[in-house]
Amino acid sequence: MQRFLKGSKALKLSPMPVVIGVSATAARFNKLVGSTTSDLKHCVITANQVRSSGLLKDRIVITYPDDPEKNNDMAGPPAAVDEWKKKCAHWYQYSYEQHYAHVNPIFVIQVLAGRKGAHSDTNLDDVIAQIEERLGNRFQEYEVVHTFGSTAALEINGLPVHHVEPSDITSDKRIRVVLFKENLSTGWDCPRAETIDELQNAEGGDIPTVIDEESLEQPVYASWSVRPT
Repeated sequence: MQRFLKGSKALKLSPMPVVIGVSATAARFNKLVGSTTSDLKHCVITANQVRSSGLLKDRIVITYPDDPEKNNDMAGPPAAVDEWKKKCAHWYQYSYEQHYAHVNPIFVIQVLAGRKGAHSDTNLDDVIAQIEERLGNRFQEYEVVHTFGSTAALEINGLPVHHVEPSDITSDKRIRVVLFKENLSTGWDCPRAETIDELQNAEGGDIPTVIDEESLEQPVYASWSVRPT
């Protein structure tokens, strides 16, 4: 990038006459172009503008069992499968009614990293078995894939689970479930726009944090609100 911006005599490259940079983390780019003789003009998009466009999440829902006996690795999949099935049905109906290309929601499951050579400390057989039991049918090959460091196919609950690159997930319509450990790389982790400095200083300082608590056994909403002083 430096060669394009600054030019390179060795490679007979002239500096680019016009460069437009777009980034949520522009510090390195600004530092680079700041050392050139180019005329630098900033167009700063505020967090409020990004939020109003819908690119910032205005609500995050986290569900977890309050009962310590149920608060384990296998407590979440059944409820998550029900939510996934509901979203699949809603998207199918919406796409059909609006005459859009079909949207195929993918069930993304984060599992523990493995120790002592294991692929994961999560019981992957149980995870897939619970999902299949909740769905009422068995997965076919290539419907469940993984993005673990190893590129080898794994056998999970009797099913061949192949490795796939995150960038290939969207284009493969066979994929229904993705198993991953740390993150799904660029384009799959959550947008980094939430961590720009503006959300930590004056502009974002008046944004209230509201926590909605609901018991799974006795579903009654109770909100905890935290506002900056």
